[in-house]
Amino acid sequence: MKRYLEDLKVVLRPLWLIILLQLVVMLTFWGIPQGPDVLFAIIENYSGLLRPEVYHTDVHWMPLICFLLALVYWSLASECCSRLLLYTADLSSREIPLCRAWRRKKLAMQLPSVLYAMPTIVVLVGFVRAYFTRSVVFDEPNLIILMLMLGLLALTGVLLYHIRYGWFAPYLFSQRATPTQIRQVIDQSGFWYHGYFKRMLWFTAGMILLVSALPGTTFRVLGATAFICLGFGAWTVVYTGIQLLHKLKGWPKLPYKTIILLLVICSGYLNNDHPVRLLKYEPVKDERLQMQQHFRARLLRQYPGVQVCDTVPVVFVAAEGGALRTGCFTAMLLAMLQDSFPQFRHRIYGLSSVSGGSLGVGVFNALQQAEVPPQKQVVFVRKFFSYDFLAPVTAKLILAEPLNWLSVTYLPACDRMLALEDAWLQSWEQSEQYTFSQSTLFNGGWQRWVRAQAPVWSINTMEAERGIRGIISNAKVPEQQWYNTMDMMAQCYPADIPYVTAMGLSARFPLISPGGSLTDSNGFRHHYVDGGYYENKGAFTLLDMLQSCREATGDLVVIRPYVLQLSFDGDSATATPSIRHCNEWMEVLQGFMQIRNGHTRYASAALQAYVQASGGVYLEWKVGASKSAVPMNWALSAYALAQIEDRCHYLLRSDTSQRAAMMQFYAMLKPLPGDTSRLY
Repeated sequence: MKRYLEDLKVVLRPLWLIILLQLVVMLTFWGIPQGPDVLFAIIENYSGLLRPEVYHTDVHWMPLICFLLALVYWSLASECCSRLLLYTADLSSREIPLCRAWRRKKLAMQLPSVLYAMPTIVVLVGFVRAYFTRSVVFDEPNLIILMLMLGLLALTGVLLYHIRYGWFAPYLFSQRATPTQIRQVIDQSGFWYHGYFKRMLWFTAGMILLVSALPGTTFRVLGATAFICLGFGAWTVVYTGIQLLHKLKGWPKLPYKTIILLLVICSGYLNNDHPVRLLKYEPVKDERLQMQQHFRARLLRQYPGVQVCDTVPVVFVAAEGGALRTGCFTAMLLAMLQDSFPQFRHRIYGLSSVSGGSLGVGVFNALQQAEVPPQKQVVFVRKFFSYDFLAPVTAKLILAEPLNWLSVTYLPACDRMLALEDAWLQSWEQSEQYTFSQSTLFNGGWQRWVRAQAPVWSINTMEAERGIRGIISNAKVPEQQWYNTMDMMAQCYPADIPYVTAMGLSARFPLISPGGSLTDSNGFRHHYVDGGYYENKGAFTLLDMLQSCREATGDLVVIRPYVLQLSFDGDSATATPSIRHCNEWMEVLQGFMQIRNGHTRYASAALQAYVQASGGVYLEWKVGASKSAVPMNWALSAYALAQIEDRCHYLLRSDTSQRAAMMQFYAMLKPLPGDTSRLY
């Protein structure tokens, strides 16, 4: 057994990257919640064919076709590349008995066949797991589509077998060669593996260049699963090509992998990595008021008849980070409140958002500016968040972004964050079911929000260099009073920043989304990452905002704050398991990971204590659904969307845990005498 394992290790050594890539995809589709949700979205899409309430035009065929073709490509790449690597590797590092040499040869023949079948098996098991982890009740259309999907995958497996070993093999792979001949003629035409691999290499290079050149929004029709398979197949081919370069006749014998590593290091120093997109074609001035002035002016416009010492209700909203999980939850809950209480938007003064919560607040704010008809906002939100934002990001991340790592100049077409922002814009345009103005807030610049006399919206990011808060706001941030804070808009002027870029700066969670660089007037380059690195609920910024508002009014009026905290999930203070292994490493890693959680809990507790001391109302509403049902992802299945919408209905209509506070909040949303302001 020991010698068998030694022989197996020798044969596996040249295949380490191919095996690693397949394990990563296995983890994606089996282990993390995002993978099963993407696969379940495919099942739900085609189950619409069996549902009378779903229009057949809403069922998309291309994602499935592209997914199956990508699966075939990945399987062929795994088999071809693994055989080439084994045939050109030295599997007899020392003198061994003949029986062991034959065993290694047999393993070298069998392992590529296993790798050939693994992609189909991984995806098949992933579909089964996706269905049984998301179908809480019996759903006949979904079950029928699952059976059809498994049948299609089984047929794909049969096709792959006949391509390589069955009916089609004599026509595709008629020429055979021994390992010795392969080493001698690998650079000559006529050798079937060489010709086969050469065509695959040209196809892969063309695909990478095409994905890099085209805008990310064009890839939504293909689906994220197709790009996962294409990407891992493509880099299997690229890695094999690099491995074989020094074995080809006519090529210089150079350490190509070391050269590529040095190029990545050099380009990382020279490349202005992922600069923030600015609108420089129309120079603008900083027209923002100081935050205290902004609050005082808005308060007097909303309550023109206010008397000294009157108590004025003011709503503040904090939205936690969490990709579309909290983005959709935030937009859906606020839209339901607006549909139920038309005065809701007129009561809001301040909003603080982080990461995915910034997208939710951004969609809600844009809906108010666009004057969407009553009772239609929830419909719009549902349609907006049904868009697959993951496909453009996956395409650029897996196939295009590596070109930016190798380039000494920045390539905007390869930037996955720009692809995500463009996908938001496209979803907004496709979700327009109402008569919007030709140019809405969502597809404009941030300066339009500044001029809208709207509530203060503070978008939270974090500067990587100094670990401080970076805030994008339509009012000037009092940096002296707000400790450890930078006003990012002061760095952008005279250029404007797109509305979607402002939201995206809060949702740059490396390595999924890269940090954004912004150069100030002194030439210093700042890098901004996800606001959740500093504090994930937006509570610190909202607390600072409340204190600034209290200072702005002085003795004029008494502010009664109503704070809505929209949160990712349950109690973030849940005890973590004790460290039991690799103590010296895990202590450091776990410590860094838990800093944010401790910071967030402290900020939330401080905000809640301040609101209660001010005689206000603090309401925390949580997504509630499990992370497997509603994963933190840039794509949501219809099942996940339904979970969020049902949760919002429950919180607003059936939840009794905070009934007294909710009744006070609802009473405040009723129109007051003389309250005629239509400002937002």
